[in-house]
Amino acid sequence: ANLMQALAQKIYQLGPNITQDLKLKHAYGTAGFRAKADTLDLVIFRVGVLAALRSTFCAKATGIVITASHNPEVDNGSKIVDTDGGMLEPSWEVYATSLANATSQSEIESVLEDIAKGCAHGGFPSSPAGRVLLGLDTRASSP
Repeated sequence: ANLMQALAQKIYQLGPNITQDLKLKHAYGTAGFRAKADTLDLVIFRVGVLAALRSTFCAKATGIVITASHNPEVDNGSKIVDTDGGMLEPSWEVYATSLANATSQSEIESVLEDIAKGCAHGGFPSSPAGRVLLGLDTRASSP
């Protein structure tokens, strides 16, 4: 299997196997992903994957914040802080939504291929070295 297939397989196999999460459709927006905390395990796992990919492609640290700040206690969310400390680049918001909603290994592979095509060097870096920083709030639903 090529690198894309192998990576897609690992993401699909190692992520939380929570089928009810796949029935929901999540959208990444200005506030990242927000929903009831008990429906976000798979999304938050895949946000971690995407942050690692973003960091690897940009060769800079990327952050993840897990919080729903002022939302009700039963809610939670995750947001990627881009390599410059700002909001996630809009093209990567599309990747985030696609990856969060992928229901099969082939859909994950398709997202990975889109990411590779969208990169300046046209593929995955030959020597990946990413760094992801994590911030979370004190909610019981935070990991």
